[in-house]
Amino acid sequence: GAGPATTNSPPPVSMPAGRAGGRSAQALYQEGRYEDAAKAYQAAARGAGLKLETDLLYNAGCALFKVGRYREAADQFRDLLQRDKIDIAAAAYNRGVALYSGALSTNGAADEFNRAEQKADFLRESAEAFQRALRTAPQSDPSRKSLSAILQKIPEADEQAKIASLMKTYG
Repeated sequence: GAGPATTNSPPPVSMPAGRAGGRSAQALYQEGRYEDAAKAYQAAARGAGLKLETDLLYNAGCALFKVGRYREAADQFRDLLQRDKIDIAAAAYNRGVALYSGALSTNGAADEFNRAEQKADFLRESAEAFQRALRTAPQSDPSRKSLSAILQKIPEADEQAKIASLMKTYG
């Protein structure tokens, strides 16, 4: 889907680090300037303490998601899952949602085969993320429902990728 209209204002060039930068990034996010907010959160994270840095990078992942940069958002959450001071269930859940959204919008692929293959890959990675969220928070109904829905879609996505591969090879 189309995001909010972008403004003509340039992205923040030099954002302050730490809390001041986080507040600036939050203001951009609240204005709907998600692309600028993602950059500002990432800039503010540099030089921040570990807990604040983690929070700012988490928010950057949310901003990347809002602007439709699903792979980058998923990668941001994946990187956060390697840290100590992170809500693993929330980061894994958000990674799963970003990957699922990416599976639904595989527009960047060059051809039908790549699109089908990319969709299947996104769905498998999304299922893995929701499984991780459930291992951490077994009572999470949203993670359970999302995983169930995705597991039902993977066989069809794999079949579409296989058909596209055969069409590409034997045309």
